[in-house]
Amino acid sequence: MRVVRATYGFGDASGDGFGAAMHLPDGKIYYSHGVWDWGISNEHSSNYRELRNLVESLEKAAAAGLLTNTEAWLFTDNTTAKAAYFCGSSKSRQLHGLVLRLRLLEMRLGIIIGVVHVLGKTMIRVGVDGVSRGDLNANVLAGAYMLSFVPLHLSALERSEGLLPWSLSWTGENTFVLGEADWPRPHMNGGTYLWARGRWCGI
Repeated sequence: MRVVRATYGFGDASGDGFGAAMHLPDGKIYYSHGVWDWGISNEHSSNYRELRNLVESLEKAAAAGLLTNTEAWLFTDNTTAKAAYFCGSSKSRQLHGLVLRLRLLEMRLGIIIGVVHVLGKTMIRVGVDGVSRGDLNANVLAGAYMLSFVPLHLSALERSEGLLPWSLSWTGENTFVLGEADWPRPHMNGGTYLWARGRWCGI
């Protein structure tokens, strides 16, 4: 029997620097940071730098033997990086090459990698926004629990008190709100149904 444990990590890149921090299954925090060379900083897009930072942080962790039998969840505030990995490709050859490196890493190690979009404010609260600028004393690096910033167990409706009233304002008060056990069932009465799908989008 094979036991797989979850690893969680945040990555953020600025114009000049990059940083990432990962919460390992044993509770320790693994982090990396540095500065881009002139060519990457000045000749590549911010989307490329964001995704490259995620890729290289995982590759470094893998080389250190930290990803064996893991399911690695990466959080980024860059929607293009998330979309490229989710779609499995990109029209940009450079982004496509980075996605390919992640897929090859998955196959080589036999692991699962997921990329999740988070708000920029979440990145700041976690402290990884500062890691890319050399600040190694904020939040998760100072001992804060990383998963407290990413409530993956909550649905969108549970995370935002105002989301359901806003939705009902244009779907109508007679809208049926479906729970996880309801949505697969056939609904033969017509009407409007609301299903808050996906627990890991836009945290």
